[in-house]
Amino acid sequence: MNLRDFLSWREQRQLEVVEALYQHPSGITSTELLKLSCAAEKTIRTIISELQLRFPAFEIVSHRQHYYWQAPSNLGLDRFYDYLMQETSEMKLLEHLLFEDCFTYSDCANTLFLSNAGFHRLRKKFQNLLAPYGVKICNRPFRIEGNEIFIRSLYTLYFCEKRHGAAYLLPDSKSDNALSALVTAILKENQLPENYRVHEELYFSGAVAIWRQNTGHKLPMQTEKSDFLKAERKLTQDALLQLKETLLQMNWRFDFTETFWSVAYDYLLLSFEHFKQAKLKNPRINQLAKKTEHFLNELLNTTKQSVTQEQKDKLSWYFCNENYIYLKNGDFIAILSNSRREFVLSYEKKYPSVLAGLKKFIQEYNQKHQLFITTDQTYQQLFLIITLLPQVLAYWQVKTKTLVLSDVSLTHPKYLHQILRQHFPTETQFEIIQNITSEQDAVHEQLEAYDLIVSTFSPQEMFAHLPVVTIKATPDFHDFLKIETALRNVTNKKMKTPPPE
Repeated sequence: MNLRDFLSWREQRQLEVVEALYQHPSGITSTELLKLSCAAEKTIRTIISELQLRFPAFEIVSHRQHYYWQAPSNLGLDRFYDYLMQETSEMKLLEHLLFEDCFTYSDCANTLFLSNAGFHRLRKKFQNLLAPYGVKICNRPFRIEGNEIFIRSLYTLYFCEKRHGAAYLLPDSKSDNALSALVTAILKENQLPENYRVHEELYFSGAVAIWRQNTGHKLPMQTEKSDFLKAERKLTQDALLQLKETLLQMNWRFDFTETFWSVAYDYLLLSFEHFKQAKLKNPRINQLAKKTEHFLNELLNTTKQSVTQEQKDKLSWYFCNENYIYLKNGDFIAILSNSRREFVLSYEKKYPSVLAGLKKFIQEYNQKHQLFITTDQTYQQLFLIITLLPQVLAYWQVKTKTLVLSDVSLTHPKYLHQILRQHFPTETQFEIIQNITSEQDAVHEQLEAYDLIVSTFSPQEMFAHLPVVTIKATPDFHDFLKIETALRNVTNKKMKTPPPE
């Protein structure tokens, strides 16, 4: 499930165009933009006009079949994500389903300023998206029911995405502050990471759970848990009492385990110690860990790499934390500003062969073991492998050799060699030739052994057929960009060329 799926077709296209422009600060060709957005050229032009009309600061310039985004430095993707979360009918409808502040379909249509026909089209779209996860939309009152674990996970991540406009979720500031203080106490007592992201996730998870409890939606009976979560110390007990008192003033019920269900029932594994305890005591996590370890073993065996058992256990924890391998109760939920997905896409531009190999491995593994994972789950797996297991990436990397030449001085090639290795540590192997032969045929043979030549001087006509990038004596950003583009072209060419028999 991806929150983008709830958006209208036009809003999804707008988001794709804005992201594509943002990811290409030096411009993007119209052909590439058409490919990334899966839209016709006329549609792209219409979308850009709409974006500039709604966001005058988003200055998008078209020049020689290229598009350039010239927005101010303080205006980025967050502004567009914020607009989609705050102002679109689709996201407002999600909130009405949670808060149950509309009794009938007609009430909600009037609140959203939609015609009855438009509202029912939107409701049917939502129903079709939610039905595969055992979730339905009900009338009188207008609300969402069904797979409670999925519903709570969906709204927790929804409000994490909308945090700028959802500072408080409970009806009054006292209860909100009391919940925030209780989260802080829980993190301290259970020795969990006391950072903003973890605090935010637990706060929104608790707030959504309190809303669901007090509108009559409880979790199904859970017997599988590790009993890791504790609330025994005085600091936690005082914060717990304060929250109960503030909720009691509104005649709201409160149950500790039900409120912090994500940690209590091991759906969120916030520390390695929590994971180890859950693996021993919770059969669901034990099964998940076995599946994850099997996946990691096959990945390491394929790439001929090895890690210690402790490293493998920590890798399993990361993969199990949000169930990137296997999820029993629903699906991984991705938010609009999926930074991990953007990281993988950026990495793919620099290392297309590595990503192609990794994707093929994941696809073949899933087919072999009859597993189904979504595109978003695949991106999460790719992100974790790239960042936590970089040693396996070399297996799929296309090996290239780049020659460094300079006519500045005898020592200048060594300087360039050092600078280029720092900027491109793994993309290619940079080499220097101490002595270039003077025989013409031998020179050709010597230079043609390299996939790319980086030089401070323009090659003579006789070497014009060789892949040469000319740079300045002190390379700048534009030189590095030229080298990066040339390396990408060389890699793509080698990927398409079959190996010699």
